Amino acid sequence: MKKLAANKNRTIALTIHQPNSDIFSLFDDLIFMVAGRLVYQGPAKDSTQYFDQMGFKCPEFSNPPDYFMSIMYHGSDDNVANYPRYF
Repeated sequence: MKKLAANKNRTIALTIHQPNSDIFSLFDDLIFMVAGRLVYQGPAKDSTQYFDQMGFKCPEFSNPPDYFMSIMYHGSDDNVANYPRYF
């Protein structure tokens, strides 16, 4: 799909839940939302640094999408308490 988008000069939008690291490395840009609100929109390569600057450092050797889901998951009271930090 990435080659198709580049070859045909097209945009491809996907909704994907917890991609593995190989798939994640193919993404150019990301949009993360929590409770219907925008948390992050920007280059995939900058996402870990963005969350790190907010105090959410992705552990070494962790898959960033797994980590992002773990800190944004609404089933955790601690995560929900952190939501105002994202907005």
